[in-house]
Formats: sequence, structure tokens, C-alpha cells
Amino acid sequence: MKDAPRRASTFAASRGPLTASSVERRLWCVEGFVWLHGPGLLGRRAQRSFDVWSGAEARAVVPLLALRRVEATLTARRCITYAFWTQDPPESLAVDGILARSRSMDASVVRRESLPYAELSPWRGTARPYDCFTLVDDEVALTLSDPARGRYVFTHLDRTAAPDRALAVWARLGGIDYIHPIRRDLTC
Repeated sequence: MKDAPRRASTFAASRGPLTASSVERRLWCVEGFVWLHGPGLLGRRAQRSFDVWSGAEARAVVPLLALRRVEATLTARRCITYAFWTQDPPESLAVDGILARSRSMDASVVRRESLPYAELSPWRGTARPYDCFTLVDDEVALTLSDPARGRYVFTHLDRTAAPDRALAVWARLGGIDYIHPIRRDLTC
């Protein structure tokens, strides 16, 4: 019996700088999401992320801007507030305004709303009370974001003192925005 031909994978094992275009090329197969956030849960996490990405009405890999760092209490982790834009690049005045507003927020709010993103997950500004990982009153996301203009802000629990997220994967499926911040130490 003849072996069936193997399906060509778009996942290439090349090494190079982490850029939005190099990451986006990898995400058109499940193996790309395994590379992005590991094979956890027997690959189901990667499969779920791939299903969202491939079925999305809009998608992009976007650069992140670190707005603020807050020390997490009782752990060696840091709570970082990030912003990204899916439409036109922001003007410097808009960035300065977001920076000032994020720095004026109470540190306890940033700590409370900081959770890690383990897969391509709903952006926490989307109020969905049936999702235990979405805070209905996510003050950081709701106060600083403007989805109509393509501006999204979120908090993330990072492992290092410096912001270690350079890019984010963003997708919109069924009116819900999904994001996943990408570690800076990944190579393409």
C-alpha cells in the first residue's frame, strides 16, 4: 500500500528576528500556535487559537507599547499595562494622553486586573459575564481603550522586570476581539 502524501506545512523552522510579518506567516497552521504558546492541553489550546485565527473576519500581528509597570504583591512577577492599535498608527499626542491616563490609575486596579494570556483569548474589555476569565468591570481595558478607533489596552502578568512582550496577535471573530501577547524571546 502506497503512503499518502504528507500535507505541506507552512511552519518553517527558520531562525531570525521576531517581526509581525514573520509571526503572521507562522500562524496559518496549528504548528504555528504550538510554537507561539506551547503544546499545552495536548495541543487543544493551539487548535482553539488556530480556529479563532483562521475563522476571524479581521486579524493582525501588531506591535505593543508598554505603558506602565507595577510590582505584583507576593510574587516576583510584574503587572504591565500594554496598548496596541489595529488601525492607523497613533499620533504622539494620543500616545502621551494614554501614557498619562495609565499612570494615573491606581496600582491596585492594575494588579487586580493582571492575568496571563495562555492562548488567543477574548480581550478583557469585552464584557461577557459567562466567561470566568473576562472581568465585567475591567477598568483598565474599558477606560483606556477605544475599539471603534482600533485602540486596545490590557494588563498582563509578566515574568520579568522589563516588559517582555513585543507583539500581540489580534483577531475579531463574531464581534469578539481576541488577543495573545507574544514573548520577546521567541525567534522566528
